Amino acid sequence: MALGWNGLGLALRAVLQFGVQIAMARWLGPEAYGQAAVALVVIGLAWLLAEGGLGAALVQRPTLTDAEVARATGTVLASSFTVALVLAVGAEPLAQLLGEASLAPLLWGCAVVV
Repeated sequence: MALGWNGLGLALRAVLQFGVQIAMARWLGPEAYGQAAVALVVIGLAWLLAEGGLGAALVQRPTLTDAEVARATGTVLASSFTVALVLAVGAEPLAQLLGEASLAPLLWGCAVVV
């Protein structure tokens, strides 16, 4: 039964995301939609790098001490800061690499979000 509900939830989420993407494309226009897509990809990759799978590793442990949770939290915070710093410093070169100088402030904003 739970598998069915999970599948239904995933399907509903996919349909809603598709609808939101279509609405965003219509409302924003091609240039702004492309910039939003770049920002979403950058933030998604940055969060993956910053978290590094520690959340999944902690969930799988049968028991956790406060020291392990504190160490994992500190590691994630430090890696998040590092990823954000690299993204902030690299915002201008990355925007130029992508051939769109107007992306630099958006990429810097992504660093703040991370």
